[in-house]
Order: sequence, then structure tokens, then C-alpha cells
Amino acid sequence: MICPKCDSTSAPGAVFCSRCGQSFVGLRDTSEAPYRAPAPYYLPVQGLYPPQYPAPYPPPSPYALVPVGPMGMVPFHCIRCGYGGPPMLIQKMSQSGMITMIILIFAFFPLFWIGLLMKETRCQCPHCRSVY
Repeated sequence: MICPKCDSTSAPGAVFCSRCGQSFVGLRDTSEAPYRAPAPYYLPVQGLYPPQYPAPYPPPSPYALVPVGPMGMVPFHCIRCGYGGPPMLIQKMSQSGMITMIILIFAFFPLFWIGLLMKETRCQCPHCRSVY
């Protein structure tokens, strides 16, 4: 075994260095197997770098499914620009909310803000900003 302190060689299986007295307890015996650097890792060459693997899911459809009501999903397709992807969902004050706010301004002014809370969700095209 090679001593890490004085670099002298001792008998295999020795507990202490015969020259300086350094303890070998807990050290690995490196005299039999010299250190070898690990092999370098290279990506496999498959024509493309980095390699592309098959997708685990099918490609998305050209039409995005938009929640419209409790009955299910409807594909979104913009009429104006022809965009067929996921829309932006925006919330605007509904017409009934505007009417409620106007009535409460005249009837009981401190509660007119209740009409501002009545909103409806609308779909907006992210390309041409058309609201449907």
C-alpha cells in the first residue's frame, strides 16, 4: 500500500506505514489498481445532434379545445385571421352587470360596485385580438 503522507510503499494489508507511522484505516488500497480516468461520454450520432427521440404523445391538433359551457369543449378557430390554436380567455363586465350598476347608482349609491363584479368569460384571438 502507498502511504499518502510520505509516498513510501508498505506491505499489502498493513495497518500503519512502516516509515512514518501514518494510519491506513479507512483508506483504499491503491497499489494494486492504478487510477484510470473515466471514459468520456459522447452522445450517440444518429444524423442529428443532439439525437431526437420519438414523441411520447401525438402532435397537437390544429384546433384548440375551448371550454364553452357545461356540455363540453368546442374547437377554437378565428373567423377573421384563420388562427387555429389556443385562445386567450378574458373577462369583461357583462351587460347585466352594467344594467345592475346603473340601477344601483340611482337606487342605493353605496352598493353600485356590485354590478362591477358581474363578469363573463370571452375568447380572444391572440393574433388579431378579435373577441368572440
